[in-house]
Amino acid sequence: MPADVRLEGKGDGVIGPPRHDPDEAAVWINASQRFIGVPSEAWAWGGAFRRLEHFLTDRLGRRLDAEQIAMFQSATWAVREAIRLAPALDAALEAVLEATLAFEAAAGSA
Repeated sequence: MPADVRLEGKGDGVIGPPRHDPDEAAVWINASQRFIGVPSEAWAWGGAFRRLEHFLTDRLGRRLDAEQIAMFQSATWAVREAIRLAPALDAALEAVLEATLAFEAAAGSA
């Protein structure tokens, strides 16, 4: 789990409507508490079903306990890793598809 993703601020840990602050790479969960280490790319990851936002909105009005805080930290790390690895995975997939198509073309002409 990344040490740079953590809950800061004093408060009761009750989730209000989450608000992402791109300048601070933070997600405010209420008026006084925020998770830092959540860049815009991670917050927006997933398109129409943004996983990190969904995690928090699914818990609106409830208090985060230590396990849920750790889960959000782990989810943020996983999303950031997926973003980091995506170019290499896309390139590898493209290479496999090209090799498969080349093999099929060669097999079809034999």
